Amino acid sequence: RGPAADALGAWLARTETPAGEAVCLQGAPSDAMFFIASGRVSIFFQGPEGPPLRLRTALGRTVVGEAGFFTGAARGASVIAEERTEVWTLTREALDALKVEAPSAALALEELVIRTLADRLGFANREVAALQ
Repeated sequence: RGPAADALGAWLARTETPAGEAVCLQGAPSDAMFFIASGRVSIFFQGPEGPPLRLRTALGRTVVGEAGFFTGAARGASVIAEERTEVWTLTREALDALKVEAPSAALALEELVIRTLADRLGFANREVAALQ
């Protein structure tokens, strides 16, 4: 942890999500992003037919809901706690305030999200290549 993480922590709200409960639901507004501090979540996509498709499972120390949060799109998938999960939530209003009051922390957060999305894109590209 450094100064940016300490500054960001002041803008996050902590909750505990019980096993089986949703952190966020597909189709809902993307008005927050979530830091999974501990526990385990699964990300599910519900298509127009059939059962939900598990896209991936994530352990603590990751971020979810960031793509829609930054694009403004509705949630593309549901995030469900597989066990008791500690979640720290950053709302859009908190991010706007963070940008004004602690711009270096906001920049560090944005860099974290960019690295996370780049890693996920690289993983998805490798999966697609393996299927061909």
